[in-house]
Amino acid sequence: ALQVAQAILAQAPRFNSAERVHAGALAVSDMGIGLKTSGKELSRLLERSGAKHNIQGVEKLDLLVWLADQVTASIEGSKRMRLEIQELEALLSQEDVEPQGTGGKGAVEGLLVLRRREIAR
Repeated sequence: ALQVAQAILAQAPRFNSAERVHAGALAVSDMGIGLKTSGKELSRLLERSGAKHNIQGVEKLDLLVWLADQVTASIEGSKRMRLEIQELEALLSQEDVEPQGTGGKGAVEGLLVLRRREIAR
C-alpha cells in the first residue's frame, strides 16, 4: 500500500500557496466559496501530520497546502504520522470532496484534489 501511495504522489503535481493554476476540469460552480473547515481544525491536522510551521496569521489555504505537502513527504519518506486516515476522510467530507478510492490511498488522492481545487480558486 505504501508503494502504491508513493507512486500516486510521484505523479501528482506540486504547487505552493503562491502559485495559481488553471482550474482545468473543475467547473467554477465546483469551486465554491472557500474552505469550510476552520483554521483551528486545519492547524490541528497539520500538527498531527508532524509539520512544524509558525501558523500565526496564516491563511487556511497555506495550512491546507502545508498539510498536503507534509502528508506527501511523510509517505515518500516512509515516516509515521499521528494523523489518521479517518481524519483526512472527515476533512474531505466537510469540504465536499469525494474520496478518490478506498482507505489511505483514496484519502491522500482526495487531499491532493482538494489542494488543487483550492489553489485554482
